[in-house]
Amino acid sequence: MLGRWYPVIFPIAFAVISVIVKLLSRRNDDDSPHRNDCYIGQSLVLGSLSASLVYLIRAILANKDWLALETIVLSGGLLLLMLVLAYLDRYFAWEEAPPPLSGYQRELVWGIMVPNVTGMMAFFTVFIFSKLRGL
Repeated sequence: MLGRWYPVIFPIAFAVISVIVKLLSRRNDDDSPHRNDCYIGQSLVLGSLSASLVYLIRAILANKDWLALETIVLSGGLLLLMLVLAYLDRYFAWEEAPPPLSGYQRELVWGIMVPNVTGMMAFFTVFIFSKLRGL
């Protein structure tokens, strides 16, 4: 049963674990909004990029040139996605925090949901890519 669902379960599990770790690593007197700790989109895309680079090395070592080219295209797409997420983070992701909190907080849709769903989809894409190509 788990064999068919691991590409869906693993990205969600890593996303939940990442948020929990970020919440546990807060300083004691940190009065910034907890909403900021829920942003894990770039971490998921970086994990996906590192996995795709591992698959690239596997394809090169196996002398599968076409598979290596496909993996280079996937890695390039993930790098481009990192730039898009950085742009979103810089220009659309922040709003002023409500009065009891200090500083700025992440905007719910553009600052948390869109990057996190995009990161999970990138993770899912790398899983499916590797499974369909036998890496």
